[in-house]
Amino acid sequence: MLNNISNINFIISVLLIVACEKPSKEDSFYYQEKNAKVFKDTLTLKEYKTVRFPIDTSTGFYNKSICHFEGKNNTFVSILNALNQSIYIYNYSDGKLLKKVKLQKDGANGVGMLTGGSSHYIDTIDSIFVLNYTQQKLYLINLEGEVHQKYNLKGDDLLIACPSSTSRRILKIGNKLLLPCHLKTYYTDDLKSNAIITLDITTGHRSTIIPYPDVFNEGSWISPYKFIVSYVYNYSTMNLVVSFPVDPFIHTYDLSGNTVSQKFVGSKFIKKVLPYSNENSFRFNSTIPADRKETYLATSHNYCGLWFIPKKQLYIRELFIRPIQENVTQNIKPTKTSLIIFNKDLVKLGEYMLPDTTYETAMTFVNNEGLHIAKFSEYKKNENFLIFGLFKITKK
Repeated sequence: MLNNISNINFIISVLLIVACEKPSKEDSFYYQEKNAKVFKDTLTLKEYKTVRFPIDTSTGFYNKSICHFEGKNNTFVSILNALNQSIYIYNYSDGKLLKKVKLQKDGANGVGMLTGGSSHYIDTIDSIFVLNYTQQKLYLINLEGEVHQKYNLKGDDLLIACPSSTSRRILKIGNKLLLPCHLKTYYTDDLKSNAIITLDITTGHRSTIIPYPDVFNEGSWISPYKFIVSYVYNYSTMNLVVSFPVDPFIHTYDLSGNTVSQKFVGSKFIKKVLPYSNENSFRFNSTIPADRKETYLATSHNYCGLWFIPKKQLYIRELFIRPIQENVTQNIKPTKTSLIIFNKDLVKLGEYMLPDTTYETAMTFVNNEGLHIAKFSEYKKNENFLIFGLFKITKK
């Protein structure tokens, strides 16, 4: 009898421990101290040097489609200038311009008129993908700008391939391209959409993967930009690592879109990304007064970019920290950028605050050297170059 009572007490104790360790629904969506404020703070970022690339008079500072790719004997950086329909290809090591690929608007080799939302991805030096955002078409061209293949990205779902940003870039894994998206229409029911478009470049088949997590149905986010995911692929673990703008969790998936793991990887500077309202009936409601919507977006934090440093097997997650409403009302609108460092086990190891007004994290590229971030402060001094600060992850 005593043994039975002891066993029952033991089982109850285990259940209580499990219940206590399991975060509440609110905590799991919004905040946990572990991996936010409580973490092994052993790593940071340090700018080691600058890398510069010459630009012509038709190329300004803001070029948000930038690629880094490997050749046989060298590495290269490319920039898409949508205004003059050109792709500039540079040698990374010395910054010299190697090739300017002119993109035709019309004819057999036409890619249409490109806009600021258009982007590109270079697989090899002679295999270049160009996304026409307005058309929602993808073109495969060679180094001479000749079109070899065209793909239609339109589908019957809610997704549309989104405007370019180097923190949300096109990826190629095997024969599939992955494209970041936003929602093309308003909706009022529960969000059941996937978040990423996949394109099989051998068959042209378009599909979608990676469902939005439940946090998106916990309130109204009122902007399509709150739904644009960032992701990277780790060839060592063969996992897709995904960051959602309003979700402190990092999610990993296989290439079929099945969940592998998820873990809270938050910031020590904020607790929550708050919705506009807890009533999800608002969604993208156009009846919300413009001033209220503007104030919300100006004060609402965002997890934005996600980068992966293969050589170190480390990730960097970007957080935009928005000002409080009082500052916005007084037209004081500084946005701070925090960079969260974590490893392949999704364990946070550091957090670094970028200096204000110096860097533009929508213009980045990564190689084994580290993360390169465009420096607007340097461009203002010399508009003949795009200059990037090379940040390396180092021990404290």
